[in-house]
Amino acid sequence: MTNDLKFFRELDEKLFMKIGYQTSTMKFQYALDNKIVDMELEDKEGILNNETVYLEDRDGVWNAEEYNLIISMNYYINNPGFLFNENGVALPGAEIGVALNWYSKSSNQRGIEHLGVIKADLDGGYQDELTYTFRKKQLSGDVTIELVLYLACESAQKHPYYADQVGTVLGTLDTRYLIIDGHGSAFPIAEVYAPERPLWFVTFNFTDPMSDPFTEEYVCINLNTAHRNFHLISGKKGMSDSPLLSEVIAGALQVIVQKVMEDEESENILSGNGFEDGTIAQAVFYFLTNFDWDISSPEQLAESIRKDWETRIGGEEADV
Repeated sequence: MTNDLKFFRELDEKLFMKIGYQTSTMKFQYALDNKIVDMELEDKEGILNNETVYLEDRDGVWNAEEYNLIISMNYYINNPGFLFNENGVALPGAEIGVALNWYSKSSNQRGIEHLGVIKADLDGGYQDELTYTFRKKQLSGDVTIELVLYLACESAQKHPYYADQVGTVLGTLDTRYLIIDGHGSAFPIAEVYAPERPLWFVTFNFTDPMSDPFTEEYVCINLNTAHRNFHLISGKKGMSDSPLLSEVIAGALQVIVQKVMEDEESENILSGNGFEDGTIAQAVFYFLTNFDWDISSPEQLAESIRKDWETRIGGEEADV
């Protein structure tokens, strides 16, 4: 975000409500053996702006290093005429383009893809499909996806309050924030060779959870390849196939949450205030608010994490 002054009309909340923007649920897929495979996500509902999605393949196959990532979503503008009237963002006769704008600070990459054009004389609503493919090894860490409106063709009319430079961004319809771990997990996990250490352990190297990113450099779940039981939690196994790996992750998450909640910013973390996108604080806030983990005591936290975790990875209760 910048603080630049704008002297032309842009999409605001009031106009956004008038145009009736809607979307389908965003889908995530990847290519495997010449087939397109749907990725099952833990949090796949909702069409709200600024939605954060942690990409995790339940089958334990997809990772950003070895596979591409295909995103797709249908979007609708039920009343596009409001974009062109006297309270809109473009003059009659102009054309408004729709584009996908994405950027990833952690990958140091960005891109833009033209999607379609909305004309003032359009009869009825406007609908289109957003589809984009990220190459393997292109992304790591996080990526922000925006659906933006821009001036595609200027009007013959002129007015000081309306943009007249083709390419000028007129507003953002939608923003999605994706957390992508380079090892194919929603969590910062690393395999380490440590002969004198246990099967797994957590390391911390953060100074401020409100600004330090949720990455291996600052907080890491270490899986020890030197341990005699490492084969039981090897990355070749999915968590649904390895109850021990599931228990390791649940235990590590408990350690991480308890450590972060010892910070002086714990109240702000719980209320969702003050932290930056992609940070340790945001990750913990997401876990607590979306998965109903109980932090009232260590034993309640341990139980609620495991109950939630085992349910989400497809665990079944034993017959009695």
